[in-house]
Amino acid sequence: MAGVLADAGMARMPARVFVALLAADTGRLTASELAERLQVSP
Repeated sequence: MAGVLADAGMARMPARVFVALLAADTGRLTASELAERLQVSP
């Protein structure tokens, strides 16, 4: 889904963050949790 958003013009990393938050059970994640899910450094 992040790829679709990026193809539609959204910057890639914000698209990945948005999709990760949508997929989270609570709709929120800490920076550390986001970094882990996206496999990036915080």
